[in-house]
Amino acid sequence: MNAVALYKDNAFYKTMLADMQRVEDKSSTVFRQSKGDIDCVDKSAQSFIGILVGEGPHRNDDHAKRLRKEMNMAERLFETIIVQAHIKEKMWLDVKTKIDMKKPPLPFAAIGELCYSANNREKAAEAIKKVADEDTRIYMLIDYQLWQPAVEEVFATKNSGDYIPYLVSKCPAWVKDQVQA
Repeated sequence: MNAVALYKDNAFYKTMLADMQRVEDKSSTVFRQSKGDIDCVDKSAQSFIGILVGEGPHRNDDHAKRLRKEMNMAERLFETIIVQAHIKEKMWLDVKTKIDMKKPPLPFAAIGELCYSANNREKAAEAIKKVADEDTRIYMLIDYQLWQPAVEEVFATKNSGDYIPYLVSKCPAWVKDQVQA
């Protein structure tokens, strides 16, 4: 019984329960407004924000931003949820908008990973090629087997000799032929 009192007095759990209540209240409102067309009740904050920023008549970016502020959610986390929702809904123009930013709200590497996990290798390569750190950029391209962009990036660097052994050790035969030519 003492454990229940500890949770009740713990600031983290109080905040978490308040946030969960906010999400539930907002999702109930959206559910009522949609006349039951949107299944958004009893969803996590991530799922609910994804619904709010996704494609369709229920899209309401302002609701999502207000919810983020009320929950005191970190900007980077919020933007990651948005990019995940756009990828899930195949809203590639919105993802491209983030990739085309000079300073996106989340790292290019994260956008590239999310695109790659959704099997969009083209968008993944596009995002990863914008990673500022040369080592990270080249190793990610090689590790994700984005061979053409990887070869282009390796040979565009001053220290291409540093990356060629790693590239050759990971790549298929046709890439080896291209590298050695």
